[in-house]
Amino acid sequence: MKALHLPGRSPVSQLPPFTFPSSPPPPSALSFSANDVSVPSRSSAEKAIVESTSLAETHVYQVRVIFTTLTRGELTWEETLLPCRFEEGHGPVPGHDVLGIVSTVHTHKESKIPPKFRVGDRVAALLAFDRDGAAAQYTLAVESELAAAPPAALTGNSDAELATLPLSGLSVWQALFQHANFQEPSNAISGTAQRPVLLILGCTGAVGRLAVQIAKAANLLVVGASRSPSSMKNEDAEMLWEPDVAITYSQIGDATALENLSHHSRDERALEVNGIFDTTGGPNLLVALQVLLQDREEANSQSGGRLALASGAKIVSIAHPLSALPCSPETISSLESAMHGKGVEFKFFVVEPDGAQLSKIMELAIQKKLRGSVRQVYALEDGRRAMEDAEGVGTRARRDGKVVLQIDSDI
Repeated sequence: MKALHLPGRSPVSQLPPFTFPSSPPPPSALSFSANDVSVPSRSSAEKAIVESTSLAETHVYQVRVIFTTLTRGELTWEETLLPCRFEEGHGPVPGHDVLGIVSTVHTHKESKIPPKFRVGDRVAALLAFDRDGAAAQYTLAVESELAAAPPAALTGNSDAELATLPLSGLSVWQALFQHANFQEPSNAISGTAQRPVLLILGCTGAVGRLAVQIAKAANLLVVGASRSPSSMKNEDAEMLWEPDVAITYSQIGDATALENLSHHSRDERALEVNGIFDTTGGPNLLVALQVLLQDREEANSQSGGRLALASGAKIVSIAHPLSALPCSPETISSLESAMHGKGVEFKFFVVEPDGAQLSKIMELAIQKKLRGSVRQVYALEDGRRAMEDAEGVGTRARRDGKVVLQIDSDI
């Protein structure tokens, strides 16, 4: 079948051409081929089950791929570069978002529960990172990864935009509702009085834009920080991804910039932030923590201080652990002490496939509360160029939407 993939292991040495973390592949290492990769079969489905204890007694589906997306950095992930992922003919297939049509159902002979999906069903999924992705005509998905995909016309999204929802949407869902303990949209209390406050770092990126929309659906008061808040405005998105208040990173501690937040706070001097969702890490996260963890009296005595972390606030990052901040160990220790004093928790996590959660995300799309963000759509044959775009090769890396591959144009 047609597929985009890394090269396979050497037939002489039997060693993979790339290793984690010392020798990751560049986007230029990707190859498009018409027949080097086999269509996933029942035997490969059974192998997928055997190799993962979490897949016991599950049904596996062969999916004919319509769209997938490419994610910045995915070629360097540890799961991508596992030695077992490299065969003689080809290496790993990228693209772990999938929107497609069920083409074959491989039922598990010991399962007492019938398959949830049938041949011909439209489905979406985040595929596990330690298996081949969807940058191919066909891919495998296990039942727990899958959600029904609504017709694009019901959602206000294109199929390409729907394809951007699994990985990014689940990253947001798990950050806000599993790790930060906010109420899911279906359980959130409506109204505007004293809404919980969420600060999103990197709100103009593909994940950040979904975070704004999902947080607003959960009735959170959203403060969105980015390099340029003006890039959040988009008439086509019907204001969905505009936060309640848009600021730059440098304005997090700027009282003047945050004056219009005062009516949301019982304390005229500060608006308490109940959670931070960080999509960027690095200096942006470091500055935010240093500003928001200031002593309240100290903060109010300065020009800043309009935002302050509430006691018991949750800080959730998909960028890196606290220990990877660009600062000295002493500074990290000081931040940890300040968080401990406020009862603030920091959590770094890696998103996991979850079809049940993805179904709730698709329901928000049906309700016209959620729209994906697409930077560019490429044909599968142009996959190498698409990955270079995702990585920002040859230009400053952009975060204004997902790079999408169109696999099947006949559906």
